[in-house]
Amino acid sequence: SKQQQDNLKELKQKATERKTEWKKIYTKVVKCIKKLTSDDLPVKRQTIKLAVIVPPNKKGGDTLQFSNPHVKGQKLRVKVPKDGAPGTKITVKVPAPPLGDDAPTDNKFPRDVQELLDDYSQSYDGWCQAHADYCQAAPGDTKFTAHKERMNKFDNLLKIFPPNLITPVDAVYLRKVVRRARQNKHKRLKTEAALAIVSPTSKAEKHDNSDNDDDDDSNDEKENKKNNPPTIDLVVPVKSSSFPEMKFNLNDFHKD
Repeated sequence: SKQQQDNLKELKQKATERKTEWKKIYTKVVKCIKKLTSDDLPVKRQTIKLAVIVPPNKKGGDTLQFSNPHVKGQKLRVKVPKDGAPGTKITVKVPAPPLGDDAPTDNKFPRDVQELLDDYSQSYDGWCQAHADYCQAAPGDTKFTAHKERMNKFDNLLKIFPPNLITPVDAVYLRKVVRRARQNKHKRLKTEAALAIVSPTSKAEKHDNSDNDDDDDSNDEKENKKNNPPTIDLVVPVKSSSFPEMKFNLNDFHKD
């Protein structure tokens, strides 16, 4: 019927819009991830480059022995290139030094990257549901399942991360990042809502002009009490076994 066709068209359009939305966010996430440095994503350095100077008694084709300055006591050998004359520099790869106790090992995702990952995750989930609704209403059999497709949301993103990270990034890891970002965002919004409560001073400004005079008098009285607090004369007895009898007025101890 025409109503079914219109409904199917609407579902298809919604699914298409959701797909366009998550793809845009995905592009932003990729750009942010590629900008992360080794400080954000510590990597395992198996080898590092080292410049070695060919000594006067060596020439091209000779074997040169040298020390690895990054690993104490380690001796290495390298073959001098054919065009390697004495005094020239050759670049070699040597084993990297072991990580120190204070070396960073945990990945650090900036807040904007965490929130982008959360936005992408929610947008992708929305598309999965919209596409599943369309497939369910469309004629013919379909094997698309929203739940299964949601599990694949990070597959392409994982290919962007360096493979030699000290702390590997997998789908489970990214789900934890997204969950933590969502929780932190909820806490911030809750705190902002609490701080947005109108203060008594702001409420007082909304009173009529007739109330302002009374408020001024009240404020003056409070200010006077603040500047001139009531005093009580007390007689402090000397060290003794007998003390004079004193009478106190309870009004002197009354608190406003």
